[in-house]
Amino acid sequence: MTKEEIKTNAAELADSAWESGFAKVVAATTKTYKQKLAEKQKALDKALKAAAEAYEKGFKDGHTAALKDAGLPNLKNVED
Repeated sequence: MTKEEIKTNAAELADSAWESGFAKVVAATTKTYKQKLAEKQKALDKALKAAAEAYEKGFKDGHTAALKDAGLPNLKNVED
């Protein structure tokens, strides 16, 4: 093997090692990003569900109380 061939092979090996390392870092970063995104989405879904439940419960309780205060029947319980 000549000096030029050795230099070329060494350069190719260095490039290959760098590309492999870079690809691994990108893959690890992508995996971490996806995990963090999934965690945030799960927390957001949970918060939205809790907010919707609280709103619904508060709305229903407030509506029922307003009807009762006005002396009106709760129309939900009245059959046609």
